[in-house]
Amino acid sequence: MGMIYHPFILHNKEGYQIDLFIPFRYQQGGLILMKKHLLTLGVLSALVLNSSNIARADSYGGSDWIFNLSGTLFAPLVGATAVTSNNLAITIGQTSMTDITIPMNIPPYLSQDVPMTVSGTSVTGQILVASITLPAGTISGVNVPLVLEEVRINLAGTATGIAGHSQAFGPRVYEITGTPSDSPFSTNPNTTWATIERVMFGGVANIGSARVEVASWSAVRPVPEPASMLALGAGLLGLAARRRKK
Repeated sequence: MGMIYHPFILHNKEGYQIDLFIPFRYQQGGLILMKKHLLTLGVLSALVLNSSNIARADSYGGSDWIFNLSGTLFAPLVGATAVTSNNLAITIGQTSMTDITIPMNIPPYLSQDVPMTVSGTSVTGQILVASITLPAGTISGVNVPLVLEEVRINLAGTATGIAGHSQAFGPRVYEITGTPSDSPFSTNPNTTWATIERVMFGGVANIGSARVEVASWSAVRPVPEPASMLALGAGLLGLAARRRKK
């Protein structure tokens, strides 16, 4: 007769996940939940399901993310120009339950980490970039370099894919969906946009301010395979059975 711990995944009324590991006794007929633990499971389940004050914690960190972004730059004398980032491999850093960094990559002109704050399933953050230089010819019909000065980038999104498989800080996030701009003139902190204080034509003549309206952005990575979790459970059962025979 042996003992194994089986996970029970519970969600409270706000959708927060709590993992409970309950001991089972293993014998010839299978797994048996002992009476004293049955009462404990019932009490804990009631507390979790009715709780609204349990802090959510998810795991974002990893080097297996793919980043995409689509937007439009509106600038004087230039008009509307597409801004895109397609299928870029990025690494999202995470230092705590509420602090992550998402790289804002628009090669070859911009590569900056945006410090983000996690609140529930929402992520928001902002950076100020001193200058970004667009070489001559980057924008069709503009044969002089453009220097974008004091570029403020606001990034906002929601974790829309969360798996039960836990990592360092909790369940593994595998998809983040960006919140698009309200309009080219909005600076809503809960949406995604960029403002440019000055556009220097040829690097010397200030032709005014500019903005970037972001239509969409996303970060995705592989979803954990359920089969791997089943294999782990089967392995534990097999180990318990082997000990039982010994």
